[in-house]
Amino acid sequence: MNITGSIQSALLRSGSRPQVGMGLIEMLFSMVAIMVVLGIIVLVSNTLRAQTADADTRQTLRLLRASLLQYHETHNTWPSGPTSNALLVLLCDTAAKCAVQSVPIIMAQPRVPIVYDGFGHAVVYLPSRRDSPHPPDFASAGPDGYMGDSASQNDNQRLAATDNIYGIDTEEHLQ
Repeated sequence: MNITGSIQSALLRSGSRPQVGMGLIEMLFSMVAIMVVLGIIVLVSNTLRAQTADADTRQTLRLLRASLLQYHETHNTWPSGPTSNALLVLLCDTAAKCAVQSVPIIMAQPRVPIVYDGFGHAVVYLPSRRDSPHPPDFASAGPDGYMGDSASQNDNQRLAATDNIYGIDTEEHLQ
């Protein structure tokens, strides 16, 4: 008889059986390891989701900005009015339509187009002001959904504006 066989027979004679399965410590350790792995997976997936939403938003604004610049190049003027009017003008214009066709536009009602950013918020058209040298632009409120105003005296407005994304931010990609 070998050594293993003699130990087994001694254990059986003493009335105790060999341990089968996991003990409490092993079970707890396994559960903690599984929870750590799941936590890492959730963290990575949330980060990827935020990066994808940001990339989608920037692509949408890039396309809207390109169509806006194309419209201005053709007509030597900018669309006026609210966001829905500017989108309709760009959709109906043959020169600007090629760039804006790739943008997912939802018609909420007849003749009321809406463009959503990657975060699920409506994109806003910012028409140019008469006293401003800046051209009009499209903007996203960013992940928090609040547009904000960086020039405001209100701290909450300035804070809300920190994550705004503007079409002009993507202009280096248009060159």
